[in-house]
Amino acid sequence: MARDQQKYFILVLVGMMIIGLYTVGTLQPSSLLVGPNADVANAAAEVYNMLNVSYLPLDRYEQVFGRKPPPTYKEFIKFATEKQCGINLLLYMQIYRDLEPWFRVGKITPNDFPAIDEFFNLGIYENKTLSNKGGTAFNEADPGHYSFLKPAVHILDPNKPFKYVVSWQDEPIALPTNREIGETAEAYADISDAFNQNSCFRNAYGYSQSRTQQAVRNVHGALISPHTFTFVNKELAVFSQNKLKCFRDLIIPLRHHGWNGNDVVNNVDWADKLNVLFWRGGSTGGSHYEHSSWRSFHRIRLLEWEYQWRSKNPEAVFDAGIEKSYLISPVPKSSIFHKQELLVDIGLNQLFQIYSDKIQEAIITRYGIKKHVNFDEFQHFKYLLVVDGNAWPARLQTFLKSNSLVLYTGIYRDYFNGLLEPWVHYVPVNPDLSDLLDKVKWAMANDDAARKITENAQLLMKLLGSTAQMQCHTALMFLEYQQLYQDA
Repeated sequence: MARDQQKYFILVLVGMMIIGLYTVGTLQPSSLLVGPNADVANAAAEVYNMLNVSYLPLDRYEQVFGRKPPPTYKEFIKFATEKQCGINLLLYMQIYRDLEPWFRVGKITPNDFPAIDEFFNLGIYENKTLSNKGGTAFNEADPGHYSFLKPAVHILDPNKPFKYVVSWQDEPIALPTNREIGETAEAYADISDAFNQNSCFRNAYGYSQSRTQQAVRNVHGALISPHTFTFVNKELAVFSQNKLKCFRDLIIPLRHHGWNGNDVVNNVDWADKLNVLFWRGGSTGGSHYEHSSWRSFHRIRLLEWEYQWRSKNPEAVFDAGIEKSYLISPVPKSSIFHKQELLVDIGLNQLFQIYSDKIQEAIITRYGIKKHVNFDEFQHFKYLLVVDGNAWPARLQTFLKSNSLVLYTGIYRDYFNGLLEPWVHYVPVNPDLSDLLDKVKWAMANDDAARKITENAQLLMKLLGSTAQMQCHTALMFLEYQQLYQDA
């Protein structure tokens, strides 16, 4: 790419995605989608207005990037239109942020791949088909990149075979220090070494963002004692489900997205929901060794938050897997749920990644184990808390589709959540949970505003959280990747 095109590319990304002041054309709902689904078209128009972004048609590609689109790009536009995907180019800018280092050097080669082991699958496109070199990446029953890409294989350039690598880890991989693509770098020994060597990573997570918050590094299990540590100090072209700041992984929807791609049925109106703060999950989010600071892990901190609440409010806690009178309409007057005060049900229902009997006993003794609760049950609760696990929390996708309020604290980015806005689509919570109670109290005191946030989230996910949109994102990512690929 010529130097002036590089500058233009960067300016467009900054202007459109960060400042949000770049305007092209006038937003017209009927022009957002060419297909027949007027409801989706109108939803798309509202989403763009809500996000305060312009309508930038896919066919403005050359004006935006200062270069020709891939040869079969028109086939992608046709595919996106038929699938009723968003056809605003701004919705796909995560792809271009991810690929920007490779656009800079003008190519991707197999030299840019990680070593293939049990964490990765090598895929090949040739003769208009996809094939796999081992692993389960192409199991059609397992919703992942293959099921998202297969419907769009016909839009790829049949004259240009290519190889690619997909990571099946929860965590991202490629964390280069300040070196050019192709330059060697010292390997990271562990998570602490990654912070020591990488100034970008250190600045992003190693320092407190305010006087009242702890540094994310000290309160997030994945940054203290990650479940798997395979960070590579190199620019790598590897497809992953999510990433952190400073990482270079190429984000596409993978199996966890596929499992959460269906629509949800909201059977409980907002006015009928109960003032309950709810979370249920497993003890993921770090490896619990005796030498680790496991009590600082984010999910353990959440359990401790509940423990302190329970100590002060013993009558305001329950287990929704046992006490089910909330399912009765109207709620019996004798029920705990007949009260209007805040109730809390937060707890583990599964134990994972605990490598010490002593730690396991300590967790069970102090926090207990609660029953599983399904979606049809917990949709009776007004406030749903979402926190990271080992990486991006897959439930976020489903919870945003519900008509309950999402309170969210997380540090990972996936293919869509870069478009989420705090206080527009969810209520933000500090990583150290220091403001959790204040945020719930705000929601209870501002019920109409809280309800509006849930409506905004549902609207956004109607456009971005569908299987069709995952297919479109994957298709465009691979289309651009294919044009950059060169055999070594």
